[in-house]
Amino acid sequence: MLGGHRTTGQLLLIAPDLHAPPEPVLLGDPLRGHGVLAPLADSAALLATAVAPTLAQLRRLLDAALAQVPHAGTSP
Repeated sequence: MLGGHRTTGQLLLIAPDLHAPPEPVLLGDPLRGHGVLAPLADSAALLATAVAPTLAQLRRLLDAALAQVPHAGTSP
């Protein structure tokens, strides 16, 4: 199910002023880990899901997903 990868993770982003991409964004590649950042039914929510061979690579993928969202992770 993980395609040979050893780690999996998700990041749920919810904010009333979230600027979500209108379509899913693919991240990474099959050998070093890959994932998707997808808008949920509510435009104020995004879900990033990723699989990778190591925790470090998983973290890089989830950080890359977070970087796709303007102002995500910043304090008011």
